[in-house]
Amino acid sequence: MTYKTSPFCSVWHNNEPHFFIDQEPLPTKMEAEFVIVGGGFTGLSTALDLALKGKEVIVLEGGTIGLAASGLNGGQLNPGFKHNPTEIINSFGSNIGKKIIEFGANAPKKTMSIIKQHKIECQLEKGGFVQPAHNKASLRIVDNRIKDWKKYTDKVDFLDKNEVSDLLGSDCYIGGFLDRRGATLNPLGLVKGLAKAAIKAGVRIYQKSLVRRVYFSNGKWHFMLKNSSVQGMAAGIFTNAYTNNLIKPLKQTFIPVQSFQIATEKLSNEITRDLIPNGFGVSDLNRLLVYYRRGPDNRILMGGRGTFTKPKSKGDFVLLERKLTNIFPILKDAKFQYYWFGNVSITPDFMPRLNILGPRAISFLGCNGRGVALSPALGPYLSDWLINGNDHHLPLPVSKKIKTIPFHFLHRLYVAAVSSYFKARDWVD
Repeated sequence: MTYKTSPFCSVWHNNEPHFFIDQEPLPTKMEAEFVIVGGGFTGLSTALDLALKGKEVIVLEGGTIGLAASGLNGGQLNPGFKHNPTEIINSFGSNIGKKIIEFGANAPKKTMSIIKQHKIECQLEKGGFVQPAHNKASLRIVDNRIKDWKKYTDKVDFLDKNEVSDLLGSDCYIGGFLDRRGATLNPLGLVKGLAKAAIKAGVRIYQKSLVRRVYFSNGKWHFMLKNSSVQGMAAGIFTNAYTNNLIKPLKQTFIPVQSFQIATEKLSNEITRDLIPNGFGVSDLNRLLVYYRRGPDNRILMGGRGTFTKPKSKGDFVLLERKLTNIFPILKDAKFQYYWFGNVSITPDFMPRLNILGPRAISFLGCNGRGVALSPALGPYLSDWLINGNDHHLPLPVSKKIKTIPFHFLHRLYVAAVSSYFKARDWVD
């Protein structure tokens, strides 16, 4: 996407110049011990940690830093995963399950520590993560979630109808879940800040360097680009929702879903006085959920499921506009100034995937909308693995065999069918 020629622009990219790196272009041939493919949260956090440990690192970014999911999301730093702790224990067993739960719970804190350590300016504001309940069925989900998380933390609370109304400034809900470990930030500021910190630590980042082929030969990984080749002893493939056919089975482990987002014009203090305060991220409990927050310059931001193809006009965002004004009737006359979209990687079980691709090579994808917290926090763990290859130190399960989704080529039909079903269930409930 080129914002100069596109009708779509994120609130984060408004008047923000593209990330510039003052260095020579990628040479025809190059070599480093560690090669990272993907300049998003995961790739940059991993590269930064490797460089801080004195390692030589190259990052190959197919586009421009900040113009994919890491710079286009809603900036909610939410703890945990889609599943409650008990569900994770039941799926993975007690030992592995507890490790997963601990990592997810502490991911926002770990990401915030990286931000603080490298003095990254990304409008970080601590408040909390809210999941409001709109009916009795979703209120039961809230009750179960609170009871479950209370076993692990004292940072979660139940919000009754008055409390959730007072916090969000909406009368749409009958209760809610509040997790005080959550926060909000400017995701473009975070990804650019990670890139600047990585460069300062000695990482060489090459933008517009699309890897077309990768293979392992004679003890090294070989990365083939249009006019260059790069070799490395260890490799990290961190392209997440934008994974192409570089390693074809990886693309078949998740379903890419379009996430649409909108932001209002600058709003007066009078209009927003009683609306959701800064630092709180909200994700409702509909099966086809929407998420929202207060953004820069007193704007309200909302995101949700988009169309199956890239939008053609701002008219494709009309359902989000209606949803936002239904939740906040006071915004019925507000103008919408920003419209943008990006990919989210969704896995069948809504859990992320770590795959070992070969000797000292690993991939990470499938954040299922939780990547702002999970991806930067995972970087140091991935760095350690690339150095020592110890699977047991990873906080998430790792697979040595890529498990693809059966009939993945039908994923658009599958998503369409599931979306229609979820929409019907939401309406019935």
